[in-house]
Amino acid sequence: MACLARCLLGVSIGSAIAVAFTIANIATRVLFVFQMAHEREDITIAARLAYVTVQVVILVVSHLIGGVAILKVLRSQLRLAEVSPGDETLDIHALHERNAVYILFLAISSANLSVLSVLPWRERVFEGLPSEKLLRFTYISTLTSDVPQFVLQIIFITTEREHVSDLTISIISLVCSACALVLRLLRRSLQASTGRIIKQRSQNNENQDRLQPMLEPAVN
Repeated sequence: MACLARCLLGVSIGSAIAVAFTIANIATRVLFVFQMAHEREDITIAARLAYVTVQVVILVVSHLIGGVAILKVLRSQLRLAEVSPGDETLDIHALHERNAVYILFLAISSANLSVLSVLPWRERVFEGLPSEKLLRFTYISTLTSDVPQFVLQIIFITTEREHVSDLTISIISLVCSACALVLRLLRRSLQASTGRIIKQRSQNNENQDRLQPMLEPAVN
């Protein structure tokens, strides 16, 4: 637990929240399948089978796509560490030092690639990640997991609310998916505004550098 706490302390609040939402999302999705498999009320067998099938497909597809993306990222970093040591953006030494904790985070990140920001990156310029290319990978989770899950729970709550006595799991899943989407939009907006500020400052510095040689003769 102490090692887990140290890893989380080194990341942003947004990354820690992403971890919490991802764990809650995984739990509620598994519980939703369990609820449908054991529901004894007025939901028809065909409806139960449809909900379970869609939920399992969302889980499997999102984890498979996330897992492939993670393997690709790790392979490129390990190859870079072998070919040109020190140029890799992932701290391989820290990764090996706390491998049990980071393996847990990697497993969680297969459901939400934003959790990759918890890894020991040397640079965290793009929402806790070292590059914009890696940031784009995280949108895969939004498209394959959060959006389908949000739609599924909306459909389930609106169509089956009279047939199910307890909608707690579905509501929690809906809220978690909605919060994940809102957090994604907020972080993206913040990143965009920060990028504009940095770009503007860089342009101002370049303009000052160009003007400096012209101003020096006038001063002299």
